[in-house]
Amino acid sequence: MSSDNPDILMKFLFLLNNIMSFYANENYGMVISLCKKESKYFDSSQFKIKKHTDKQRIKSKFDKIQAEYEKEGCLIRDIVECLFANGFIPEAVKNDFEESTEYQSVLDIKIIEVKNLARYLNMPHISTQHGVKGESHSSVIFMASDNNSTPNVRMYPFFELWSNLEFSLPQFETLFYSYNRMIEKVEAELGMKISELTAETHNKSEKNKAILVRYSNEVLEKYQGNILFDALCKDDFISYLAKQNVGNAKKIFKITKMEGILTAYKLFYVGCSRARKNLIVVVDAYKVNGFKEAFMNKMKEIGFSVFCK
Repeated sequence: MSSDNPDILMKFLFLLNNIMSFYANENYGMVISLCKKESKYFDSSQFKIKKHTDKQRIKSKFDKIQAEYEKEGCLIRDIVECLFANGFIPEAVKNDFEESTEYQSVLDIKIIEVKNLARYLNMPHISTQHGVKGESHSSVIFMASDNNSTPNVRMYPFFELWSNLEFSLPQFETLFYSYNRMIEKVEAELGMKISELTAETHNKSEKNKAILVRYSNEVLEKYQGNILFDALCKDDFISYLAKQNVGNAKKIFKITKMEGILTAYKLFYVGCSRARKNLIVVVDAYKVNGFKEAFMNKMKEIGFSVFCK
């Protein structure tokens, strides 16, 4: 996840954390390989090994960097300075970080926060708010990311919805649980899940089509005027009623997108509420491009300063 981060400083910090982990585990081959490969950040000439003294030189410098990296209270700017002082990153890279107004507050975050975030992102699951109630941190970096497997998280669809509509978490939950009960009723009457419909069980089954038409009309009436339903589901039901084929049938009575957006809403709320002082939200500019202005305005409205790369 972290290797795909669009922010240059965050990508560098995750890379560095991986390198320092390999070094701590004495996997020196991977350390040298990564530093040579990532010449965008590192001075690859520093990692050429022709004789034994080259190994000693590199290890001596890495020992100093490791000591700084593990030091209590070490800031991101401290480790950037240490890497530069030991010749591992060129001045141009250091200046890119230190001279950017966007990164000034980030550089003053402790490196332990990067380690904690990297550890969290490498977990095989995402914890829910139940396990972190009451926890807070001076600085929090929230990395926005979708996940289409388990858990189902649709962070960018949530951002788009949130940027363009005014709604609360209770409103969204009310729709979600009500709509989910409706889906259960439909599938119970059909005797199968919507996703299992085929041309045989839909196109050639007037009974099943009649069930879907009846419930489609019921849903459109039940949620008439609901801005969330209108944004997420209404068009699919209108399309099905206009053209009743199996392709359109599989688009209605689906909970996946709504569930993923609700999960994202909760994660965003929990993540943001844990910051006592500094809160940084990092998003992929490409993924918000279609609603960039609305998203930026929403973030400013709730008190964020917005920076674009």
